[in-house]
Amino acid sequence: MPATSIRDLIIKGDDVAVGTHGRGFWILDNITPLRQMDLNGARENAVLFKPQTAVRVRWNNNSDTPLPPDEPGGTNPPDGAMIDYYLGAGTSGAVTLEIKDDSGNTVRRYSSADPVPTPDPQLAIPPYWVRPPQTLSNEPGMHRFLWDMHHQPVPGVAPNYPISATYMNTAPSATSPWAIPGKYTVVLTVNGRSYSQPLMLRMDPRVTTSQKDLAEQFKWSKQLYDEWLALAALAESARPMRGQLTELRPRIPEELKKRFDEFNEQYSVFGGGGGGGFQGPPPAGQTPRATVASVTGRLRGLFSQLEDVDLAPTAEQRRASAEAVRDAQTLLANWQLFKTQALPALNQELQGKGLPVIAVPK
Repeated sequence: MPATSIRDLIIKGDDVAVGTHGRGFWILDNITPLRQMDLNGARENAVLFKPQTAVRVRWNNNSDTPLPPDEPGGTNPPDGAMIDYYLGAGTSGAVTLEIKDDSGNTVRRYSSADPVPTPDPQLAIPPYWVRPPQTLSNEPGMHRFLWDMHHQPVPGVAPNYPISATYMNTAPSATSPWAIPGKYTVVLTVNGRSYSQPLMLRMDPRVTTSQKDLAEQFKWSKQLYDEWLALAALAESARPMRGQLTELRPRIPEELKKRFDEFNEQYSVFGGGGGGGFQGPPPAGQTPRATVASVTGRLRGLFSQLEDVDLAPTAEQRRASAEAVRDAQTLLANWQLFKTQALPALNQELQGKGLPVIAVPK
């Protein structure tokens, strides 16, 4: 802040607010680490400070396009659980940070070795909307890291930014569930040694939804998320086969073409591509084809509906979610059969014709 006259100062909870002479007021968010600032004996090691209670708030409530970049505006407090740590001069190698739930399960894991996301060259929004990527530092000194109170994101999903943007601070839409209010543990690992602190996450006090309903929301969101993760892994495993089949098709002899095309049709259920958005109901009189792409779209669309509000799912949402989960599990079971039965059978025929076999997906 500028060098100016301070006419009033107050500590409110974990924040310091100061009033300047005719220039407004300033807030220093979260002085929790200052209350624990005893680094004696830790200069060569590390310190993980006990985090303040985190509040699960839907931070950005803008309803439309953002203010123009030249519009004056203050900066809101960070939207997440603030985790402060100190690294001594002897720090070497990667540093990891894990968030574990009350049962010891890892909710989120970060590493200083994680690759930094690169800017999207085909970004469909102004670049100045986007929040800069956050990295976990392994440099000596004091650091503050923000957990967004969500589970691990689904890998390989292109960032989707909401139109309710904030200048230089717009995060992409989440692909993982909100962490349910309750007790968590933060674990920092430095030089092979782990440090842990408790973290309490509570709900936005303005939300009157019961803990039971929030647990119901989380249960269904987590089921959709788990199946989305599984199908994303399936699609990644199936993808390389597409090029092999395309390259092999011109070399297939006439007597094997029908068999090869039938196999290709089976494969298209798993490796057909697409499925990025919500899939609506099929046209009247048509039965939808359950493919990895279409079921992923249904899972993603229902997940977005459930996570969009802090309420228990409706009966219709539960029914649709149960159907999508069932279809995803059927696809996963069929994928195993495809890899262990259909693919070896075709490879045997290809070998008999002196043709290269198709690699078995991982």
